[in-house]
Formats: sequence, structure tokens, C-alpha cells
Amino acid sequence: MRLKLILFMLLSILIINNSQAQYKISIEIKDNKDTMLILGNYYLSGTFAIDTAYSKKPGKFIFQKKDKHLENGIYFFANTTGRYSEFVIDNESNFTITTNEEDWAKHIKSKGSKSNSLYFEYMNNNFVFSDKVGELNKERANMTKEAYEMAVNNLRLRSDTLKEEFLKNNPNHLLSKVLTATKDIEIPEINPIYKNDGSLDSA
Repeated sequence: MRLKLILFMLLSILIINNSQAQYKISIEIKDNKDTMLILGNYYLSGTFAIDTAYSKKPGKFIFQKKDKHLENGIYFFANTTGRYSEFVIDNESNFTITTNEEDWAKHIKSKGSKSNSLYFEYMNNNFVFSDKVGELNKERANMTKEAYEMAVNNLRLRSDTLKEEFLKNNPNHLLSKVLTATKDIEIPEINPIYKNDGSLDSA
């Protein structure tokens, strides 16, 4: 009976230890030939490397630690040449990111992380607007100033609409908190107050 109790306690400890794996982030990059990736994050105005992963199979990497917790924030994985792609830690720390060597950012997707699926969808939609602005800049010489500014403003409005919709639909998402924190402060218009004699009241 005592032996069974000891075995049960040991099994419980093993289960608890496995369940307390702080993070496990798998990266799968089709056609990638890197042998190592770096996991990093942003702090104040700097970037910091916090982990490394080595490929056991081409294009497959796993960042995993049982003794380190990743705080919510924007992170990135990068190779030794400085190429990188961003993702979020937003109350999820066990998921897989897949992409293609052709373009890490534009082909990026996630499995097991709703927060990153939403983040990647938003960022990819913004890439579309950026590409269109780049196309406009190439055609700028063939456009009138008014036509160019109208086209750019139209893209900017569509981008703003995308952002407002994301904020409305995902108020608790990490990206919503970032967008809100960096949103321009709207200063309300103050109507002037005039005295009885028609002069401006400056009090």
C-alpha cells in the first residue's frame, strides 16, 4: 500500500512538472536552411535575445524552457543574418508558427494560438496597404498631385478602418492594448467664449 502511495506521488510530481513547462514555441519554415534561430523580445528602445533553437530537421526549430516564463508582449524569431519575423505572447505559450522561406512575414500562420492568428491576419492586411502605397510611389510621376494625395488618403482611411475594427472586435488582445497606447490623442475643439461687448473672454 505504501509503495503504491509513493508511486502515485511520484507520478503526480511528473505530471505537474510536465504541465508547468513555461513555454514551447515551435517554428516551421518551409525550404529554410538555417541551423539556428534566436528568440528575442523588445524592451524600452532595445532588443534582447532570450533563447536559441537549433534545427534537428531542415526548417524546424523548437524554443522550450521549463524554468523561464515569457511575459506578454511582442517577440520575434531571427536568424544569424538579422532576418526576423514577429509574433505575440498573449496568455498563450505553447503553439506552432509556420511560414515559408520566400517571405516569413507574409506567409506566417499559427497553430494553437488564437492571439497570433488574429495578429498575423491584421499585420498581413496592413502589408497589403503598404504594398499599394509602394505601387503608388512608383506611379507618382505619372499622377497629378491631387490624384496621388487622394489615393494615399484613401489607403490611409482604409488602414484606419481596419485598426478600428480590430480594436472593436478584440478589445482584450495584446495588439489592441499596443494600438491604444500609441494612438494619437484627440484634443477636443474648444469653442471661444465672448463677452457681452463682443470681445473674446480670455479668463
